[in-house]
Amino acid sequence: MWRTEDVLKKLREDQGELSLRAYAEVVGCKASYLNDVYHNRREPSTKLLDRIGVERTKTITYTYTPIKWRK
Repeated sequence: MWRTEDVLKKLREDQGELSLRAYAEVVGCKASYLNDVYHNRREPSTKLLDRIGVERTKTITYTYTPIKWRK
């Protein structure tokens, strides 16, 4: 399971020596959008994740905390 940080690392590795604008064109998005993803201002889209071979899944976690009742 990957975290958002792992996806960002993969994007940066795949970008390599390409400029942000050139890499954005390769993955099919705008440079401004990719820049926002890199700076955690936007979530990576499903389309972008598909282009780099990552699938988004969601996990729901419930945590039980006992309630202290007053008498």
